[in-house]
Amino acid sequence: MTHLALITGVDISPAKSEHQINLTIIFSTEKRLAQELKQDFLLKDDKQILELTHHGVCLANFSLSPDSSIKHATIIIPVDRARAHGKLLSCVVEELTQIMGLPNDSDKVFPSIFNDKSHDDFLSGLDYVLLKLLYHPRIKIGMNLTQVRKQLHNILLANDFQRLIENSEYLVQKQSLANLLN
Repeated sequence: MTHLALITGVDISPAKSEHQINLTIIFSTEKRLAQELKQDFLLKDDKQILELTHHGVCLANFSLSPDSSIKHATIIIPVDRARAHGKLLSCVVEELTQIMGLPNDSDKVFPSIFNDKSHDDFLSGLDYVLLKLLYHPRIKIGMNLTQVRKQLHNILLANDFQRLIENSEYLVQKQSLANLLN
């Protein structure tokens, strides 16, 4: 979480009271996954629950405020399943990153924590760039697609952002969780 806070500039800290809680992380088991999806993701569709329990190693969900900002997020990690797939660490990193506003996996981004075919457990330089773009001061909550595209175009052309892209692998590794584990 510290790494994500450093990249995005978002203050990530423990809630001081129950009404301030905006993230719930559930370390569960495969056996309890369907129950957790009903209880914590508030899912009612049995077909959707069955799909998620059969194909998801770890899962995240978030709700939005009326202004389209992220209001609350929930992560469910069935620890036994994640370990069996050798993905416990990458589940934590991937789901925490996805609840920052990049919710979907994609085969179009590689190498990336968002690509299930990528074997990285930690954020890549591409993930770093995507987070920097998402949390760039010129990208505002509630912008429409045309506004976002225009701002992204301008941001990407800026010399300072071009340097950030060139140095993204170094920058993302500089404060990575990987440094604490090695």
